[in-house]
Amino acid sequence: MSNVPLDYLTGTGLTQIATADVNTSQTTTSLTYVDLATVGPSVQVLTGASVMVGISWDGSRTLFNGIGYVAVAVSGATTLAASDTNCARASSRNANTNNSVSSWFTLTGLTPGLNTFTLKYRGDVAGTYRFLKRTLVVVPL
Repeated sequence: MSNVPLDYLTGTGLTQIATADVNTSQTTTSLTYVDLATVGPSVQVLTGASVMVGISWDGSRTLFNGIGYVAVAVSGATTLAASDTNCARASSRNANTNNSVSSWFTLTGLTPGLNTFTLKYRGDVAGTYRFLKRTLVVVPL
């Protein structure tokens, strides 16, 4: 244990893992990233210049052959809009069939400090997209 930083043991440093869930089923018809009626999930984390982000969600579309996107936006010390490069997406081949999606990626170029990470939602073609069981995990690196 001598090589373990004290902040890791006490829970006061950048090593804190932050998680949040929203289990409410909600929909959007937006083709650009938006909040759902229940915003988030969202976590506030003291970060360095990079984090590992995990996104998972279940969802469906009212019509077939659409793609649902869930992306992370950052505010606080850093301002970063939700985008397709920071997302988890799933295509729906059949109408009203649930998909389960998860994605992990490293987000770099953050301004060190207190950052808030919030999930945003969109579809790729006209239709209603349903999102449920939404989870966000942020791990400072």
